Amino acid sequence: MNRSSRKKEHIEHFLSTYDSRTFSGFEDVELVHNCLPEYALSEICLETEIGGLHLKSPVIINAITGGDLSVTSINAALSKAAALSECAMAVGSQFAAVQDISLRSTYEIVRKHNPDGIVFANIGAHAEPSQAKQAIEMIRADGVQIHLNVAQELFMTEGDRNFKGYLDNIEKIAHSVDIPVIVKETGCGMALEEISRLIDRGIKIIDVSGKGGTNFLAIESSRSGYSLPEDLLNWGVTSAAATIEAAHIAGGKADIIASGGITTALDIIKALACGASAVGMAGFFLKFLLANANDAQLLGNKINGIIVDCKKIMLLSGSDNIKKLHEKPLIITGKLKERLEARGIDISGLSNSRC
Repeated sequence: MNRSSRKKEHIEHFLSTYDSRTFSGFEDVELVHNCLPEYALSEICLETEIGGLHLKSPVIINAITGGDLSVTSINAALSKAAALSECAMAVGSQFAAVQDISLRSTYEIVRKHNPDGIVFANIGAHAEPSQAKQAIEMIRADGVQIHLNVAQELFMTEGDRNFKGYLDNIEKIAHSVDIPVIVKETGCGMALEEISRLIDRGIKIIDVSGKGGTNFLAIESSRSGYSLPEDLLNWGVTSAAATIEAAHIAGGKADIIASGGITTALDIIKALACGASAVGMAGFFLKFLLANANDAQLLGNKINGIIVDCKKIMLLSGSDNIKKLHEKPLIITGKLKERLEARGIDISGLSNSRC
């Protein structure tokens, strides 16, 4: 099967497996209510920075699709919604268009409808630096995501089986381009050991893309007709655990994007409070868009509504900006608490005042 056909199938199987999403970990994170915030709602600022890029909103429409003519309308609607909400947006993997120039339009449509917005290119960790540059040029990207999808490839019938040299290749790409590089998982999360290795290679932006959102193991299982055992379908590091581990090990040396199973304003603020500087959302937006006939205006309104709610929750936490939110106490319970303690992360440092 060619890459173009696979893109279309991924959308179809995403819809049929959406309910297989698992625990993201943010269920075990509680913000502490502040009854004396001393701010007006109009003072709350959600602007943020990742890798030197200034974002008007911490919400990123994360990598979804491209590479098949049938999905061009989806990327068109996503880009219009990104423009309406002033959110950054990432395209899906561009390798199909690197191999077949006839598919470039499925990605280029993003710039047509959002000429001045922040847009991220997307390429696999196996790509050559020259191919990464093609992906960047294709959409005049402001940053480039290098995605890691080992678990998906292993359970994809036609997927890769050799992952040697990825770290060296990521470093080569990062050194060859002149825009920020984001290394991104695709739904199985990152642990502090691998985050540390990426930071040591000079990567300044990490998107942990944890377990709890779009489940590519379930998608590939559905595509192949082979039912994976339930415990294997739940493979990975939850989004909350990955975000906290990333923030713990990064220590200001890299900016963290939290993604994976984030669907509400409260999820967003929890993720930011856990140490992220921005939050990626993909599956939730795609499902909303497809349920509303690709209506970009409706999606843009939905995102703007979420952003307004984020500001209200920020105020309730006593924070007028994201840096102050990073200092607010959190209550960590349940499986997430057990996981973090087992990993040697001091929960009391999060649960008590960090001011």
